[in-house]
Amino acid sequence: MVQMGRRELLAGAAGMALAGVGGDEALWPADPEHAALVARAQALVDAAATQVTADPLRPAFHFAPPSRFMNDPNGPVLVEGVYHIFYQHLPTWGTEPFSGAPGWGHASSRDLVRWRHWPIALMPKPGDYDAAAVASGACVVADGHPTIVYTSVPPQAQSLARSFDGMRTWRRYALNPVVAGPPPIPGLEDGFRDPFVWREGRQWRMLAGSGIRGVGGAVLLYGSPDLLQWEYLGVLCRGMGPDCFQWECPNFFPLGDKWALVVSPLLHSEPALRGPVQVAVGDYDGRRFTPGEWRPMDLGGPSIYYAPNSLQDARGRRVVFGWIMGGGSPGVPWDGLLTVPRAVTLGPDGRLRVRPVRELETLRGPKTTDWRDRTLEPGRPIEAARGVQLDVALEVAADGGTLEMRLFASVDGARCHSLRVEPSTGALRFGDKRASVGPGGPRRSLRLLLDRSVIELYVDSREAMTLRAHPVAGDDRLILAADGAPVRLRCLQAWPMASA
Repeated sequence: MVQMGRRELLAGAAGMALAGVGGDEALWPADPEHAALVARAQALVDAAATQVTADPLRPAFHFAPPSRFMNDPNGPVLVEGVYHIFYQHLPTWGTEPFSGAPGWGHASSRDLVRWRHWPIALMPKPGDYDAAAVASGACVVADGHPTIVYTSVPPQAQSLARSFDGMRTWRRYALNPVVAGPPPIPGLEDGFRDPFVWREGRQWRMLAGSGIRGVGGAVLLYGSPDLLQWEYLGVLCRGMGPDCFQWECPNFFPLGDKWALVVSPLLHSEPALRGPVQVAVGDYDGRRFTPGEWRPMDLGGPSIYYAPNSLQDARGRRVVFGWIMGGGSPGVPWDGLLTVPRAVTLGPDGRLRVRPVRELETLRGPKTTDWRDRTLEPGRPIEAARGVQLDVALEVAADGGTLEMRLFASVDGARCHSLRVEPSTGALRFGDKRASVGPGGPRRSLRLLLDRSVIELYVDSREAMTLRAHPVAGDDRLILAADGAPVRLRCLQAWPMASA
């Protein structure tokens, strides 16, 4: 292939954009230097994979990379019937010397449950426009080719990469970045990142997260006919007050005749800056979003759950993946994983409904517990199930005492991780974490997923709470107890879960 200069490429790109064409491979040149960086990063991940697999605290049916560090889920996309997920990846994490420049990992699944690891997709290239980070973004199919839209750093700008071989390798666009910087808005914070991209009519639309001093977070809206040339269309939404200086990782999608905006806020008042992920349901007129009430996307809090991303699948479902923070046994080189995929819908009250996708049930083994109409008496705990990989569904009458679920309990029950639910008020407590789902009906529906060191609780298919635990080997009992007054269990079912 004859290499063209940047001026020739620019002229060619302008002509192709006018013609509505963006698929010419000449604009997406092969880069042996970048390929070598990817190969070296992949070798570091592969070298630690065996040690990570042996960790008893590594979850078995939650997605995690083979080894090292991951954070934000990126670019979930459905291509030819296969789900693909990317993620911010630090292949050098746990090595010496350590470099903190992240790239993109990659995996795929046919059922959202069983995942196949792919080679690393992208890595920062020293001395180039993405030397400091290949940061978060999106993946779409354009011109017949899977195309990544990501934030390149420094400075924060939006860039492209494309695959011409079935998503195995990726070529960066020759004229990156395609959006070189933020628009000239007075008071705009320095954040300009995490593009979320979707097709709207004949145009591509893109959001970038930012903030406006004294106002709060903001998402900036762009439009393009071809992903190559972008027009700034204005601020889609802003707010949360002066304590909030950035909205990261925006997600925006329709639910019925409404739209939902998900943001991960950065707050001056938080020691680690991250605030709880927020979602608002509201109205979208093509340029502006008017939000309703902001509510937490997950009750586990920003030290556990952050930066969710989503796609719409072939069934029309909105499927959301969230980043779960933390690792496993000391010294084992892995940190970070994803929630199980969650299906999000809109309830008749205008609030979100959330539950694990039904495909997760294919991992269930034979049912080990099946109770009906059983009463828990205070001071008389009972063992409900055993195992460190469990799916538990129960209904509890709301007119009794507090239900305590002692998770990963020892044989004598003295050692456990206590999760308390007050059915009447909706109050939740786990260690120092407090949350509430609010009052409900005459009964509460609970779904509990236990996966070695991860806990996911779903209440009334309305709220999710993600938690972490580090149980001692052999602590595998699920014990239920009543506090204050008897608790009536309308039903309880438990299944062991296979590894994915």
